[in-house]
Amino acid sequence: MKNEVRQQSSRVREIVSAWDAVPGSPPDDYDCLVDHVVSALHRGADVPTLAKLIEDECRDHFGMPVDLQAALLLAERIGDWWVADGTS
Repeated sequence: MKNEVRQQSSRVREIVSAWDAVPGSPPDDYDCLVDHVVSALHRGADVPTLAKLIEDECRDHFGMPVDLQAALLLAERIGDWWVADGTS
């Protein structure tokens, strides 16, 4: 199970890093967001819930507002991967 979660976290980190909400930041800057997203996925979070989580985390942790639509697009990419990977 730990290895599976590590692999899932790695994939979510790749997706979030490609989104690059904070341009030029190192990939590990997103670890807190990745951890929250993976946990939410395991709890059955849907795309709107993930989008709200992303929006809140970016505002609260990074101190930067993120447009809900941008957060929704990221959440959809993550959700699509989650379903395609067969982990949902």
